[in-house]
Amino acid sequence: IVAEDVASLMTEHGYDVTKVFASAEEALPFVLNNPPDILLVDIHLSGNMTGVQLVDRVKESMRLPVIYITASSDELTYKKAKSTRPNAFLVKPFTPNNLLTSIDLALYNYSQDKTALANAPKQLDEELHTLIHRAFFVKSNGKHKKILPDDILFVEAAGSYIHIQTTCDRFTLAQNLSKFL
Repeated sequence: IVAEDVASLMTEHGYDVTKVFASAEEALPFVLNNPPDILLVDIHLSGNMTGVQLVDRVKESMRLPVIYITASSDELTYKKAKSTRPNAFLVKPFTPNNLLTSIDLALYNYSQDKTALANAPKQLDEELHTLIHRAFFVKSNGKHKKILPDDILFVEAAGSYIHIQTTCDRFTLAQNLSKFL
């Protein structure tokens, strides 16, 4: 029920929800074959595998932003989850604003995590490149908007701002062109 509520909230705020799973065993093959842009995982799932174990298995193959959702904020649960280097941690019950803030924080932390990329196994270089470069996110009207490189028509420098024109939208970012590149 909580997962469906989270999915509804995300959809209401302009995010595309790929799929909701009750167990890690169901989620694992799907996530590995259809990598999401961000993974929201409850630490306690039905089935034999926990959310922490799911994230461990996913991170063996790919790098992506992770948010843990849990009602358990005890020290042992937190330590287990922390060992997988999540990008955010959301404790139930939470408000829609808490969820949106966690998504924002997770995307920011993921984009700033240079050590994870530098320490990644060499055989993952191709997947990391694909995952990192297949899309980026800009904040527009309080939400993150996904931009695919193929959708960009041009990027225009305007002093300390840039304008990104895509096939559907135009975004203005408060940064110069060299920082953006």
